[in-house]
Amino acid sequence: FREKEMAKDSLKNSVYPVTELGLMQVARRSKGYPISKYLFEDCRVCHGEGVVLSFDSIRRLIRNEIRREARAVSVADFHIELNQRYEERVLANKLEFLRDIDALDKRIYVTYSQTNEPFIIEPLIFSNQIREKEIYLLNI
Repeated sequence: FREKEMAKDSLKNSVYPVTELGLMQVARRSKGYPISKYLFEDCRVCHGEGVVLSFDSIRRLIRNEIRREARAVSVADFHIELNQRYEERVLANKLEFLRDIDALDKRIYVTYSQTNEPFIIEPLIFSNQIREKEIYLLNI
């Protein structure tokens, strides 16, 4: 039965006998690109000799962290210290960046650095924190 059902699969596969524990092992050829293709991109600084997190991955991670922070503390102001390798792409389309990180209803202050971290997020809770970062507000 299992071999007949697996034969319907368009990808090459192998079905192994059921073990004494009642487990069946199936090996199936993958379809599409490896996950690393979606998570990483060639480093522009290294001239293709290294890889860094892709800008899409960075935006998803930032969005998830902002959502998590906003649930924990009712806050609308966030400072993002972003690796400078992403600066050009943020500034090229600020609205798209804010939309992608789900922050159209928040005030996002962005600075760029040469840190090894792709980004660091800090919720701004106190008014003096916000005043210090005011010049970095990402206006649209």
